[in-house]
Amino acid sequence: MSKRNVLQEKFINNEIQTKQYWDDVKKLGKVWDTKEWEHNRKAKLKDCCERCGSKEKLTIQHTWHPRNYKEAKFAVMADMIGKERSPERKFSERETCPACNHTSVRYRKTMGNWKCFSPPKWHLIPEKKESMKRYCDWTKTSFEEVPFWKYHKKRKCDHVFDEPVVKLLESNKFKTDYNKLKWQFMACFNLFDGPVPGWAKTYKHFSGAPCKSEPEKKEKWEELSRRATLLTIKDTDRYIEMREGDYITACGKCAFEMDKQLIDLKYGDENE
Repeated sequence: MSKRNVLQEKFINNEIQTKQYWDDVKKLGKVWDTKEWEHNRKAKLKDCCERCGSKEKLTIQHTWHPRNYKEAKFAVMADMIGKERSPERKFSERETCPACNHTSVRYRKTMGNWKCFSPPKWHLIPEKKESMKRYCDWTKTSFEEVPFWKYHKKRKCDHVFDEPVVKLLESNKFKTDYNKLKWQFMACFNLFDGPVPGWAKTYKHFSGAPCKSEPEKKEKWEELSRRATLLTIKDTDRYIEMREGDYITACGKCAFEMDKQLIDLKYGDENE
């Protein structure tokens, strides 16, 4: 039994919590580096490419891919409130600031350059760095426990640059769909802190029940995380097993073309 399977058994049997499971899984490396995946690859790799018939640089090309944790969480949220489907996760190319990686950047035609307009964030005041260290030694506290207002101040990025850094980020449409789903989930189980917002009462999923206590809220969020994790375990097992119809034998050229098609489908323009 592999380390991954042992870890999965512990989680399924409630021997470890969700957070510990994910912390331990990250240390195991990628799924395709496991002995099980390598064994199945050798057993199921055919003599030629199933697309073009070539016998050079043969590899296993997966035609089915498991959901990651975030996508699994969306599916569980939709299932818990009775929705038929969860929002499809898509990406798009976005211009970002090379200094802070924020997407609030704008091209200034009159100046001929770009500027970052990201909201203010807490920054350490350089001239107070030494006094902050003395404060930590004197109070025997860690850096994270130091009151921010003592040695930090809010400062905008305001970085001016010639060219932005283009990155693949979640599309705005997906973020909007996800936020709607999350709000409906919170309205359905009344997981708000304080009074129920007015917009929540307009959703058909709103339960109208009194707000849950903090332990009840924590339990409901933990249930969501656990179900999503179980879903990823199920998908990972299917990926490693290489079931019929989930993979083909492909040469390097065909595998590259299939990967490109998948990227174009998943990371297509959000306005298309």
